[in-house]
Amino acid sequence: MRAGSAGLSVTLQSSATGIGRLVTTATTGSPVSVTIPVGGYQSHSTVATGGVAFDPLTTGTTIVTASIPGFITTDAGSKTIEVSAPELSFYYGDETVGAGLMSRYDNRLVRLGATAHGGVTVRIESSNSSVALVSPDGGTVGTEFIDVYVPDGEQNAFYVVHGVEGATGSVSLTASAPGFIDGAGTVNVVQSAVRIQGLSTNTTTLSADNPFYLEVGVPNAGNTNLSSDQRVRAGSPGLIATVSSSDVAVGQLVTIPLTGAMVTVQIPAGAARSATTVATGGVAFDPLTSGSTTVETSISGFITTAAGSVSVTVTEAPEIASGPPISKTPISTASDDGGGAIDPLILVGALLLLIVNINRRRA
Repeated sequence: MRAGSAGLSVTLQSSATGIGRLVTTATTGSPVSVTIPVGGYQSHSTVATGGVAFDPLTTGTTIVTASIPGFITTDAGSKTIEVSAPELSFYYGDETVGAGLMSRYDNRLVRLGATAHGGVTVRIESSNSSVALVSPDGGTVGTEFIDVYVPDGEQNAFYVVHGVEGATGSVSLTASAPGFIDGAGTVNVVQSAVRIQGLSTNTTTLSADNPFYLEVGVPNAGNTNLSSDQRVRAGSPGLIATVSSSDVAVGQLVTIPLTGAMVTVQIPAGAARSATTVATGGVAFDPLTSGSTTVETSISGFITTAAGSVSVTVTEAPEIASGPPISKTPISTASDDGGGAIDPLILVGALLLLIVNINRRRA
């Protein structure tokens, strides 16, 4: 604007104020006005400094137009604005969980497509509660749906998925919240599996007991191992695992209440593995004699992976090697002139006699 001018007053209006309105420091609605000051060629860029903003309200289309008396409104002086609702999405995509187990961590989340929502409650719901349940964290029993409040400025609603014992199948998860487009995800509940961890395959008869533990989760494609360990779901009474040694004469199993060819250990709710020491409720292998034995575990309704069966070879501990016998041959004091050997007892006696004589002289 040229010097000496009073500046220009620009009028802006939204064709559908129910879809989007205009905001200035003086007015909210439509129309509103802003000023292009002397020496400038544009209005201010923020509401706080005297500019204007568009406030989207609901989904739909509106046209925002600017006009100045005596000026041409170009095509660029009119903008069509499409207002759409932000979406909800299952951030990590589809999930696989074992029957009787739950998500490995409490970090599964629904991501909100906007943060300036004023605070909103997100509902996360299972389409089949006889197969899969949800909870806000790993310490809460799963239910058909949960409501998670997300404060204004935040965009994550956290949840945990539970597989129901004895059930398998695909279940849909739905996330919904006012002002957002629903999100959809899928949970696949599969038969759970177990493996042995921490058991050495070679030991000796004099080796200390070998503590080991059992771990549960989702099996890999060939059932050779777990693809991921997972926790026993909240509300479960826990899992009872049986552990056996095929040849108890070679090696036995040790727990607090029982030692022998077959024992049981527990994996409690919220845990993915049994205790790692006998003192805390776990199990250990006690090698006894040389030979081989197979240590195997099983849980009712679970797949025993190939890693759930371990062949242990016990070998005899090596004997402590003894040194060469002490020589009783008289010490040779032969001289170059061909003298004979002297009995060491004679030397000792002579030394003692010398010591006695010295002591007498001192007395």
